[in-house]
Amino acid sequence: MKLDSNSLNRRKYYKKALNDFKNYLKETYSLTTKGYYTQLYGGLGLSFGLLFGVAILSNLERSLGLSLGLIAGLVVGSIMGRNKDAQAKISGKML
Repeated sequence: MKLDSNSLNRRKYYKKALNDFKNYLKETYSLTTKGYYTQLYGGLGLSFGLLFGVAILSNLERSLGLSLGLIAGLVVGSIMGRNKDAQAKISGKML
């Protein structure tokens, strides 16, 4: 890994280098950062919660159905992500 800071924007350069290193560790050794699965599953939960709120809870008032769907999706996704993060930490695959 070459870390020459001759560029004008050092912060951006080092941030890109750090992200490249994290991606290398993830691809080569299957290591993840702290909270990786929580963020991933939280986002997926929001997406599925939105769909659930539109499709299933549409018989309620529209904004209430969307709100309940988003909240439920975020909660379920975050719980699943935290469990996955705990498993990764136990197995030693977390940075």
